[in-house]
Amino acid sequence: MMKNITYTFLGLMALSLSACGFTPVHKQASRFSVQSYSNVKITSLDGKNPDDKEAGFHIRQSIIDRIGQGSGVHILEIDPRLNQRRLGIRGDDVASRFEIQLRAEYKLIDSKTGDILDSGQLTSVSSFGSPLDPFGRVSAEENAAQRLAADIADDLVLVLSKYYATQEP
Repeated sequence: MMKNITYTFLGLMALSLSACGFTPVHKQASRFSVQSYSNVKITSLDGKNPDDKEAGFHIRQSIIDRIGQGSGVHILEIDPRLNQRRLGIRGDDVASRFEIQLRAEYKLIDSKTGDILDSGQLTSVSSFGSPLDPFGRVSAEENAAQRLAADIADDLVLVLSKYYATQEP
């Protein structure tokens, strides 16, 4: 008896989930999947700060790893800004922990008309411990910056998915 109730409940749950309207972002049959992504060329603006330029490179590469580099019907322009501040200070007045923030302003531009199709700003924050060894600090900082760039890239792929999902086929 209990077994029948369990199977009935699981069957009803499966039916309700199948009718919820959920659509996976990377579904191949979707009208905004691979074909729309192939329209996007990713560019990163070179800031004055070398850290900004490196962050832009990592964001760009992370997006290309996820969706590829497109033909340029649309241009995704990214303007990254990397900021860092000291959090923990040891007794000898040396920072032992840092917070790093990556802010990326983006614009999706129609390459033929120059019209801005979508724009916004994304932010990601992380922290890292600074070991006594200077090379360890550099390594920890680069690792944190690369993780932030991957987070921003994931968010930008979602932004593109949302934009293309709302466009007419």
